[in-house]
Parts: sequence; structure tokens; C-alpha cells
Amino acid sequence: MASRSSKAFAVLIPALLCSEGALAQAAVLAESEQKTERKAVKQSGKAPSPFSLEISAGLESDSNVSVSDLEQSTGEDDQAAVFDADLDYELALGENTDLQLGYGLSQTSYDDFPEFDLQNHLLTGEVSQDFGTVDAGMAYRYIHTRLGGHDYMTTQQASPSVSRFFGRKLFARAEYTFSDKDFDEINERDATAHAGGADLYWFLNGVRRYVVFGYRYREEDADDAQFDYGSHNLKLRLSQRFRFMARDATLKLGWLYEQRDYSAATPAIGENRDDDRNRFQAELELPLGDRLFTVLEYEYGGFSSNLESADYDQHVAGLRKGLQI
Repeated sequence: MASRSSKAFAVLIPALLCSEGALAQAAVLAESEQKTERKAVKQSGKAPSPFSLEISAGLESDSNVSVSDLEQSTGEDDQAAVFDADLDYELALGENTDLQLGYGLSQTSYDDFPEFDLQNHLLTGEVSQDFGTVDAGMAYRYIHTRLGGHDYMTTQQASPSVSRFFGRKLFARAEYTFSDKDFDEINERDATAHAGGADLYWFLNGVRRYVVFGYRYREEDADDAQFDYGSHNLKLRLSQRFRFMARDATLKLGWLYEQRDYSAATPAIGENRDDDRNRFQAELELPLGDRLFTVLEYEYGGFSSNLESADYDQHVAGLRKGLQI
């Protein structure tokens, strides 16, 4: 009888044919929201610390081990050790000009499927200028992904943006992103992409309670036309802080939706792929002291596709403990 590891290897090669990894996407999303929270704190007249460091480690349970953007799945469950580290620094270049630098590391190591171990390195740099009513910024991101202990993919992004507050309750941010993806071994999936969209933050009670609405459209052009697609992306998130043992705890609930239309036929099905992807997320961060915290998180993924191997469900639950400086 084939082992779980050998069955995983049977789907590993097609699973490699993914777009930007889910871990990398999550890191970029978190980076964007952290920057917006800092802007909101500044808007309230407070001065946030220019330096921040967050380290966490824990365990997660995955009902359907897969790779990144989920072209394929094993159909098997597993447990994994997870580690995350984020370092950010903000430097004032002038009275109204800031430089933000960041580095993030994410590592997922499975018990039974080491072929699916994922590691992401995210380097970011952004220069922003406050023009009074409007802020303008230019960001660069470098994302290096390793899969199963081997180099897998490098993504570079350039992203100009404009943002502004409308009073103290509303904050809007529009962004264009150019991406260049370079796979180490799968040259036909090398691609460039253009994406544009906007996020609207509604601060119901400052950064203690706010809602985020977002929309993006993305066009990806791969070296092999069967992997070209256009996608519509929606985002809805709620962040709520509350008092817990005389300190602030945070509850976050989110929904992410992506609808993809592929522009050329997929040989395996003889027609164009059509994917709908829903993710529902819940995260509870509880303080354990002045700098220590624990995080409980859960995500459900429902992936619908006319390509059978990309049509499935996934549940991921995790527990992490960490340190903030």
C-alpha cells in the first residue's frame, strides 16, 4: 500500500502549478492593514513607535494538505508546526516624507508531508509623502518562496498608491500593482500581472473597531497561455478590540472571494477553467502579559472549479503563542 508521503508526491508536481502563494498573499494583506492602523493612530494625534518586532510559533491542523494557491490537494489531513516573524521600521526622511522597511518570515512544517513544507521571505520598502489632504506612496516587495526545502518561486512587485482620510471615520486607499513571477523549474508558469483596486476602512471606534471593504481586479499573463486569467477579488473584514484581563484582546473576522476566468482551454478538461474561491477566517488574539500573546485561528476554504482536482474544501485551525516588541 502506498504511504501518505508517496500519495502526496503524486499530486505535488501539478500542485506546483500555482500562482502567488496563499502565505505570501496573507503576508501582503497583513502588511497593508498594519500600515493603515499606523496611519489611523497618527491621525488621532498619537505617535506610534518607529520599530516593531513580532515573533510567534505554534501548531496547526489542516484537513486537506495543499500547496499555496490550491491547484491541487492531497485529500489527506496533517498537523504542522508554524513559525512567523515580522520586523518593521519607519524612518522620517523629512517633515512629510516617511520610509517604511519591513521583513517577514513564515514557515509551515508538516509531520507527514515534508514535500509540502512552505517557507516565505517577504522584504518590503515604501516611501510615502503627505501632501496634506492626500498621501501618495511607492512600495516595492520581494517575495521568495521555498517548497519542500527547495527554491520554488520569486515574486517582485511595484505598487504606487494614493490614500486619504475623510474625516476621522473613513479612510480610502487605491493601489496599482505590477507583479513579476519567476518559477525556479516551471518556466511555462512564469508570468507578469497587473492589478488595481481599492480598500475602504470604516473606523467605528478608532482602531478599536473597524470594518474593511475591498475590491481588486487582476490580469495575469503567463508564458503558457492556458494559465492566463482575469480575476475579481472581494474582501470584507471586521476588527474588534476588547478588554481582557485588563489588556486589549483582538477579534478579527474575514471573508475573501476570488472569481477567476481563464482565457484559454485547459487540456485536462478541453475547455476554459472557471474557478470560484471563498475563504472565511476567524482570529482571536489574547494578551498573556505586556508583550506576550496567544492566537487562536480558523479558516475554511471552499474552492469550486470545473477542473476536478481544484474543486474541494479545506479546514485549517491553529494555536500560536508569541512576543511583541
